[in-house]
Amino acid sequence: MRTEYDGSRTVLIDRFEGKRLNSPNDVVVKSDDSIWFSDLTAGISSNYQGEMRDQELPVRIYRLDAKTGQATVVTDELRPNGLCFSPDEKKLYSTDNTPDNRSIRVFDVVGDGARLANKDRKSTRLNSSHIPLSRMPSSA
Repeated sequence: MRTEYDGSRTVLIDRFEGKRLNSPNDVVVKSDDSIWFSDLTAGISSNYQGEMRDQELPVRIYRLDAKTGQATVVTDELRPNGLCFSPDEKKLYSTDNTPDNRSIRVFDVVGDGARLANKDRKSTRLNSSHIPLSRMPSSA
C-alpha cells in the first residue's frame, strides 16, 4: 500500500499468480525503487494479528519491480522476520525463524540486482530468544 500526496491509498500488490498474499510484513526499498518484502502467515493464522483465513501461498520474500509492477519470488527457503540491505545493497540480511534453525541469513544480491545467491549461508545462529549463540554465557 502506498499513501499518495493527496492522502489516497494505492494497492501495489495483494496477489501473486492469482493467489492472495498471506500477510506482507517487512519491507525494504532499494535505491532502484524496487520493493522487497516478506509474506508471512502471522496475520492469517489467527484473529489476533489479522483475520484468520486459509494460506494460499508459501512463506516467501518477494521483489516488486517499481517500473513494471512485476513481482518475483527471491526466496522461499526460510521463515523470514526482518529484512535489510547492506549499505552498498550487495547483501540482503534476514532472520530465519524456522524452529530449530533460527539464524541470521546473508544473501548476495546478484546479476541485475534482482536475484539472490548463496541461499545456504548463515551468519549467526540464534537461540529461541533470538540471542546469538556465540554470546551466550557458558554453563561451566
